[in-house]
Amino acid sequence: ALVIQFLLALAILALGMTDPRIDPVATALAAVVVAFLSASQDIVIDAYRIELLRPEEQGAGAAATQWGYRFGLLASGAGALYAASYGGWSFAYGLMAVLMLVGMVTVLLTPEPGGVRPPESLPGHSAAARIKLWLGRAVVSPFYEMYQRAGGVQLVAIAVFIVLFKFGDALAASMSNPLYVALGFTKVEVATISKIYGVIATLVGVALGGVLVARVGVFRALLVGGGLQALSNLMYAVQFWAGHDVGVLTVTIAAENVTGGMASSAFVAYLSNLCSRDRSLSFARCSARRRCCFFCG
Repeated sequence: ALVIQFLLALAILALGMTDPRIDPVATALAAVVVAFLSASQDIVIDAYRIELLRPEEQGAGAAATQWGYRFGLLASGAGALYAASYGGWSFAYGLMAVLMLVGMVTVLLTPEPGGVRPPESLPGHSAAARIKLWLGRAVVSPFYEMYQRAGGVQLVAIAVFIVLFKFGDALAASMSNPLYVALGFTKVEVATISKIYGVIATLVGVALGGVLVARVGVFRALLVGGGLQALSNLMYAVQFWAGHDVGVLTVTIAAENVTGGMASSAFVAYLSNLCSRDRSLSFARCSARRRCCFFCG
């Protein structure tokens, strides 16, 4: 994690030093490196969380992860805009690179997870043999282990559930901004309410989701969070009937974000519990299916 975070900080700094008007290729390459290292960091942090926490702690861990993600969005979104208005984009990206120290210090202060089987090695063997071992351990073995635990039919059902759980909500959310524009809301109105009430509502929903998982378990929390998430989409119909009403817009965005936060906490806890502690890399595959669903939506 430390190596990836250090390289990510350097990549962010390099991205801020490029100028897309002068050398767009360099900017694009730096952005690709930042995206690659960011995704790698997500995988490592998720694997670390799964290995470190007990099953009953996964709900709280998922909530904490979502909180950190939302604060990171604020810092890299509104925070970066404020920094850029003060000292330019190079200063803003440099500040974002410095903020990576928060994660690096956190990694240094947290313990190494115990009880995880160390990876096998093949000293003296060829590179092809080592690659074959790595592919078997990292790609084939996790799926085979899940197949042994769940069976073929249930494994397919789990995969379909992972893909479809957020599909409807993502599809509705993708159409929300065109709806708001059609109803006469300005971009400033939507952005202000989303950034203030939306973020607060998301943080509240994430915390409620973590508490719900701890109190009633992952599956009941999924039912409650998913059901409320589906019902919250009815607020778009209410908004359509209400028209250009800022009060109703606030309630609509708040309801969408509270229920979405609850469902996300329960869903991340569910994905975490699917993976055994020494096969936590398989969480990335489950999460990748979910992200594909989101972008399709």
